[in-house]
Amino acid sequence: MAHGGHIVWEEGFGWANREASLKVTPRTPFSLASITKPFTTTMLMTLVAEGKVSLDEPANKYLAKSKIQGPNGGTDGATIRRLGAHASGLPTMFERFFQDEATQAPSSNTLLRDYGRLAYPSGRCYEYSNIGFTALGAIASNLTGTTFGTLMMGRVLAPLGLHDSFFDTSVARLPTGAVRYDDAGNSIPYYTTSTPASGELYASAHDLAQFAMFNMKNHVKGQAQILDDRWIDELHKPVFVGRSGVATTFGWYLGTRNRNARALCQLHDGKPVSEVASAQFWNL
Repeated sequence: MAHGGHIVWEEGFGWANREASLKVTPRTPFSLASITKPFTTTMLMTLVAEGKVSLDEPANKYLAKSKIQGPNGGTDGATIRRLGAHASGLPTMFERFFQDEATQAPSSNTLLRDYGRLAYPSGRCYEYSNIGFTALGAIASNLTGTTFGTLMMGRVLAPLGLHDSFFDTSVARLPTGAVRYDDAGNSIPYYTTSTPASGELYASAHDLAQFAMFNMKNHVKGQAQILDDRWIDELHKPVFVGRSGVATTFGWYLGTRNRNARALCQLHDGKPVSEVASAQFWNL
């Protein structure tokens, strides 16, 4: 838990690896799944701040090979900002690939070629879309000539002092992370997905609190100022507002909690899992 720009409480519970009797600590990296998304949009925002990309221009302007497709070529509304806010009109999907399978995860160009078709008019409805984040990852790599995992480390994780965190292409660091378990308590073998920019980051509770304080503009000692406050505000600016009043932003969801206090969170499987003010991990 963080308050006033400082971590005031952090603790681990349960097993990081039950079979090896390895307990969870506040510095144990966990697979973040969809909480990867705000990190991805933060990395994109560093490119926006440098003038390399504009949030409100069509994503196709920056996609080098496979482009987003739409009816009668109408894809201009599928902007960078809407991709990160699940309002571009791209559909949802989730695929995972285990190491011992013959079929492995496709490249971003292949995925966009096969599935990058608008299912809805851009900006007209909310549709949770991992494909949209694949497009964001491809754009970042196209603009910089650098792999997505390297970009994430160099532009976000290392400058913010998130030393427990890594993208899962850093396979040598996987043994330091907590084992994934299913609801029955069985360990889940290592896998990758077809949309890595949407969900393949590992981070500890400690690092999540540090990232939260960055988003609250707390200017934590030791963190590089990778974004000015105005760009952090752009990350949290509402893009699509639903009937309940909850808004999607560039990588986040914005709503209200008790006494109308603003709450910024990332949803996973349709459920809020992390308010930006705290980070707690349970692995049972």
